[in-house]
Amino acid sequence: MQHSPSIHWPTILLAVMAPAAVFLLEGCGQPPDTDVTTSPAYNFSSFAGTVWKTKVKTALTEIMLYTGKRTLWLFPPDGFDPLDAHYRPVPGARIVSILPVGTSIHIERLMRDNGIGCQYWVIATVEDGTTSRTNIYIEREFLANNQFIPTGPTSSTNWCINPVILEKP
Repeated sequence: MQHSPSIHWPTILLAVMAPAAVFLLEGCGQPPDTDVTTSPAYNFSSFAGTVWKTKVKTALTEIMLYTGKRTLWLFPPDGFDPLDAHYRPVPGARIVSILPVGTSIHIERLMRDNGIGCQYWVIATVEDGTTSRTNIYIEREFLANNQFIPTGPTSSTNWCINPVILEKP
């Protein structure tokens, strides 16, 4: 049995995959991020505006998102300190500064990523030092487990901090 010379599989695959890739990169066809801070469905409005102090040193890092946007993220020691027993470096992350214990973090808003990530991101500001009032993304380890920022299965919609990393000032 001979194959038809008119069929060129790489071309067919490219023709099928290119539109699929564009669809996936565009996500749900909505804006890249939606502010859901005040939406009752997310129960975040009472958590927005709260201020916490770090109980451990943290690192402000720069990361490139899948969209190509560069953002600042706050990581606990396991994300940047090779001496931490649970160290897990973040590929491509660049440490901007190490922040001391006692740094104030002001929780600002909850954003829903409508792209292929389909994640929820807590946006905050660092209240101390040279990065004061700079919007940052908070790594999920800073927060208590809930159905939007999970570290395990849960049905909770309650927002709070991880008391190992943050505390009330």
